[in-house]
Amino acid sequence: MRTSHWKSTIRDPRQLVVIAILMALLVIALVPFIVTILVSQKTNAEIYSNLWSLPTQLRLDYYTDAYNALFPYMWNSLIVCVITVGGVITLASLSGYVFARLHFAGKNLLFMLLLALMMVPGILTLVPAFKWIQGIPLAGGNDIIG
Repeated sequence: MRTSHWKSTIRDPRQLVVIAILMALLVIALVPFIVTILVSQKTNAEIYSNLWSLPTQLRLDYYTDAYNALFPYMWNSLIVCVITVGGVITLASLSGYVFARLHFAGKNLLFMLLLALMMVPGILTLVPAFKWIQGIPLAGGNDIIG
């Protein structure tokens, strides 16, 4: 008689406890996604009357409406992302080549400065960058003068 795969791999009862805990955590993690999908299929009246009930009918037009409303913004984000990633890859490749192959005065100092700048968390530069942009006329200031 052949045993199933599960019976042959679980040899210790503690493994069953670990599996049960992991399954419970999986259910807890999936509940928000399931609720989101269910609520997205309901009308406002259904949501306010009983949040936990199942939707009365399947409404795919809600998804098409949301897609049509958000598509221009997603397209703009994709364009910005592709241009930014392309620029970063190009500049990083060029600077990596220069640091790896060329020998020039101050190379080690410049490389250490580059590494030091990479170690600064981006959130630390958020307020100074905001203040800097705020002072630029027509970008962050209130008038032409800034």
